[in-house]
Amino acid sequence: MSSSYQNELVRVTVEEKPNCLIEMEVVALPSCLEKAFKAALKEVKKEVSIKGFRKGKAPDNVLLERYAQEIESEKKRLLANIAFSEAEQLVKILPLSRSTKISYDLKSLKEDEAVFSFHFETKPKAPSVDVTQFKLKEIPSKPIEEKQIDETIRQSQFFFATWEEIQNRPVQEGDFILADIETDDENPQKVFSNTRFEVSDKGMAQWMKKLVIGKNIHTPLHGISEPDPDASEEDKKTFEPKKVKVTVTKIENPSLPPLDDAFAQRLGVQTIDELKKSIRKMLEEKETERIHAQKSHQIDEFLLTHFSFDLPLSLVNSEKEHRLEQVKNDPQFNARWKKMSDEEKAKIEEDIATRSRNSILLYFLSEKIVADANIKISDEEIRAQAVKTSQTSDPQKISADDYALALSQLMLQKAEEHIMKAGS
Repeated sequence: MSSSYQNELVRVTVEEKPNCLIEMEVVALPSCLEKAFKAALKEVKKEVSIKGFRKGKAPDNVLLERYAQEIESEKKRLLANIAFSEAEQLVKILPLSRSTKISYDLKSLKEDEAVFSFHFETKPKAPSVDVTQFKLKEIPSKPIEEKQIDETIRQSQFFFATWEEIQNRPVQEGDFILADIETDDENPQKVFSNTRFEVSDKGMAQWMKKLVIGKNIHTPLHGISEPDPDASEEDKKTFEPKKVKVTVTKIENPSLPPLDDAFAQRLGVQTIDELKKSIRKMLEEKETERIHAQKSHQIDEFLLTHFSFDLPLSLVNSEKEHRLEQVKNDPQFNARWKKMSDEEKAKIEEDIATRSRNSILLYFLSEKIVADANIKISDEEIRAQAVKTSQTSDPQKISADDYALALSQLMLQKAEEHIMKAGS
């Protein structure tokens, strides 16, 4: 799609290419060349010294006589900037950011006109979102049962357990084992290293429990991972069975501290009853977070399914590289990455690229929703969010990056609240 514009300084033809790339032909008209000439004359005048005149005060005719070549060179340099600036104001299409690379070619230069070709990425054009189209599916709340509270307390007891190593017998139901788990293929990758598991239905997957019971330590055990029989149908469909090798390195049994008020006090409350109330509250908060996360997921799916638009490749690639660098900072992942085949690496990179693209789409859609709904975000809100998420408690020490991150977080949050309200 192309469009044309003109004022007294420039004539502009704009062509919008895929991936938010703009090609802009700018014809600098005589008045623009005159503007560039005057600016060049002024710049040269400031820099040169001529005997008999104070610096910067020499007459123009003297400068033109002695420094014609320098003035012409400066004119060519300034002309591209002036022509682009005039075109930018005329067509109202801005580069993606201040750091966006703007490439240009001087196609021709005559006495009465100059023709430039500019290339740059611009900001994406997110479509308006009719938030009333979103219909929130109800998510049932799971009641907190006493057995969940008891299990959470039991898990807390393990932080204070003493462990007895069991020797000279195979693994039994109810044992705790330390085990190494790795993929069983041409390029083995460690999944777990010296990790503790409880040999029970709630402590490990069924396939692993069947594999280790009755076996001795330091014996490589080969099996295939599979979903548990009681897994959801969705989990069963998406589960990808893998050949694995499990090696039990130690069998242990714990001695747990007694469940009394003294134990509760070690966890920061006075009595077991208070501990149970505290844990119930924590589990209820987690359930609230789970429901909110599923509602957010519904909103993301709605936006990504119904609204798509071009994004600048530099933005997508930058986000992809940032995310890939983050996962590579994990030593365990980095070790696995080095052993992966090119096909496996390509699959991971493709997944990261998809998530990067989706996150950018959601950002610009949220920005559009907030703007269309005239939702205000105050400077006080941004600073409070920045303090909350950054490592400083002093609002005066908030960096520009922290401020920008806080603004984007608030924008996404407010857009989500707006959509959720409309769809409820």
